[in-house]
Amino acid sequence: KLDIELANFAFGVSQRLGLRMAVPDAWVPPTGRKHFETLPPGSPLRAIDAVYVLGENLEAMTAAYAALTDRTPEITPYTDDMLAGSGRFAEVRLTSTSIFLVEPHEGPFRMMLSENGEGVGVVGAVAKNRKAGALLRERGWAIDERAQGFFAAHEKIPFALWVRPHVR
Repeated sequence: KLDIELANFAFGVSQRLGLRMAVPDAWVPPTGRKHFETLPPGSPLRAIDAVYVLGENLEAMTAAYAALTDRTPEITPYTDDMLAGSGRFAEVRLTSTSIFLVEPHEGPFRMMLSENGEGVGVVGAVAKNRKAGALLRERGWAIDERAQGFFAAHEKIPFALWVRPHVR
């Protein structure tokens, strides 16, 4: 339930332009539809910096990742001070983006996993400006403000956003 796109851009073609022009050679599995779009113009989000993939079996998730990359991420327990609730996670770094493979035992991540099944539960993003929460609220997202940012949830979208302010 996680799409990973491998892209090769010609010299001098920016990532943004390359993603706009891109036509996929193949989808695995072949669905015939595009799953992922870049951030739309006017998005209150500056960049995606983390993706939290929730699952029932962390050993199976890390083994699948290791089979793709020849690197096995380290499994670490977590409690409320790191992520909400408790469980185990493994962090995978892809350039400036982290993928967190999470096996939640209790807390909001466990609830998301129970309600939506395995897959992306939270997408971590950086806000363009201080108005990001208000703009998402106007688009139907429920905002829960925290000291370091805010959580945003939408009734029609099966994952939550964790948004931090952009620091210059």
